[in-house]
Amino acid sequence: MRGQPGRPAALEGLRERFLPETAFRGRENTKLQYAVLAAAALHGGTEPDLLDEVAWWQTDDFWQYALFAAAAYIRAAASRAGMPVRQACQDLAQRPGHAAP
Repeated sequence: MRGQPGRPAALEGLRERFLPETAFRGRENTKLQYAVLAAAALHGGTEPDLLDEVAWWQTDDFWQYALFAAAAYIRAAASRAGMPVRQACQDLAQRPGHAAP
């Protein structure tokens, strides 16, 4: 991934590369994949139907998978930029229109 900022990141292996401390099984993998794809859809200008999709989950844990997806995206972006995750987060916080807490 590093050195290829114009190429899309591969979804396959995302968890293994950027969330190595996690272990998902069965439907948990599907939940993570949905959270990752929902974030990409939002970035692309579409609005995924979260309520319809997560209804089959039978739990209120979408926020956990959204957090995992955010961590994976941040780690992937830092890797692509060739910088530490901490620096990538600091750079994100400095972007115009994104006030840091």
